Amino acid sequence: MSRTDSDSDSRYANVNAKASVLTSGSIVSKVSNSSEKVFSNAVRSNYVRASAAATAKEWFHFLIFSDEAHILINFSLMNQNARGLAQQTLRLTILINQGDGWQGEVIELPGPEVVPGELRLGNQQSYFDYRDGYYQVRFQGSQGIINLDLVPAVDGVFANTVSLDHSAHLKWIGVPRLVANGQISWQGRQFTISQAAAYHDHNWGEFLWGRDFGWVWAIIVPDRTQRYAAVYTRLTDCAAHTTLSEALMVWQDGTYLCTFRDDEVQTQIDFVDTMNNPFRIPGVMKLAVAGAHADIPLVNIQATNRIYCADISIRCVSLAQIGVPSDGDILSVSVLNESIGEAEFRLASDTQTAVQASVAFVEQVQVIRSL
Repeated sequence: MSRTDSDSDSRYANVNAKASVLTSGSIVSKVSNSSEKVFSNAVRSNYVRASAAATAKEWFHFLIFSDEAHILINFSLMNQNARGLAQQTLRLTILINQGDGWQGEVIELPGPEVVPGELRLGNQQSYFDYRDGYYQVRFQGSQGIINLDLVPAVDGVFANTVSLDHSAHLKWIGVPRLVANGQISWQGRQFTISQAAAYHDHNWGEFLWGRDFGWVWAIIVPDRTQRYAAVYTRLTDCAAHTTLSEALMVWQDGTYLCTFRDDEVQTQIDFVDTMNNPFRIPGVMKLAVAGAHADIPLVNIQATNRIYCADISIRCVSLAQIGVPSDGDILSVSVLNESIGEAEFRLASDTQTAVQASVAFVEQVQVIRSL
């Protein structure tokens, strides 16, 4: 089955409306895992690294889920060589969906202020900054204006070094729930964000886009009435034939609960639907990526450890694509497939079960030969 961008977004508009809690009982036991460090202060260790290594990559990622729109904002810092001189480039990616299709752009921010050790990145007009217990996210340009404040509402988690391939690695900090407020004006449309659920992560490491790795990353973000948040990560080879590592992290009532890892996790990803003419940025993506459709994932995750069983089903309903030029290979492009969807989350212990329906977001990385 296939559909157009506008067809799928008629379903997408109902995602928030369908999110609800169907919880019976309470699960209060807590399991910690030595491979994660949990911080009650969500910003501890969350600062700009700005490595000078030639292959260094770093990005700060924000997702906002409101009744008015779903929004992706990404500040990405990378090192590039220009005329034999190394320089840092800061790109801002913005995706917005108000229920009738995606809009957005990839924007290179001129004159970025990059200070290692600070929790601020950007220039005078467009930046994020952490102060007084919340993140300020600001953008001002020809496309519009964004003024958002995001307050962390749960523990953050810091993941140790993750290997992407033999020579590449990545570290990350995740905050699976924040509360967002603010105003957005984008391409002539204006709307207010009020007490919206949000997500934030910070990733940094050394790797080359287009090498032999890929990932699937998914989040379940609770609204103000819901108890559970979850983050799923799966690292694979480029063809997704070999899983290098896999984990599912769960939060309850704002506190990190447990991690299921590797053999404890079983995942099936099917592509039962396609989207015709998906929204793609930057504009050159329409030339670089052949084909007028993209596959939309259905993700099923089952995880079991000595205390809990988790079962997650995510049905994505709308997709946009972000293209990143592969490092050192002009004939390929790394594509980030960004999908919004609906999730049913079930967590059980020996005596109790909790069920929650929430908004979900899935990101898949694939490498596509452009010629």
